[in-house]
Amino acid sequence: MIKMSNTKISFPYCSPNECVYQTVQLNNTSDTPVQYNIMQDTTGTFKSYPPIGQIAGKSFTLVCFEFNPKTPRFYNFAAQFLFNNSSANMQQVLLQGFCYSPSVSLENEQVFFPPSYSGVSTK
Repeated sequence: MIKMSNTKISFPYCSPNECVYQTVQLNNTSDTPVQYNIMQDTTGTFKSYPPIGQIAGKSFTLVCFEFNPKTPRFYNFAAQFLFNNSSANMQQVLLQGFCYSPSVSLENEQVFFPPSYSGVSTK
């Protein structure tokens, strides 16, 4: 039997073409090894490392997910884990991420910074 540390992952906010990462721990509580295969996102926004593998009995492995958005918007994807090549043993992890393009607008084109301590600079 496989237990996952998380079934929902929220990635930190990022800019377009910036990569952020999160991990999931897969625990094999049985005595026999378990093979897994993760269905990949066809858009390439979410990737898993390693996408296939084997977990020894009474052991665990870590799977790293990458979020690499191309345009600013909300993204979500259900990563399907197929265990022992059986659809009856399928589990999923919901991956969510926000991509923003930072922008600053000023009314008077002036910026004021609070006083800083001696030896500290502000830009």
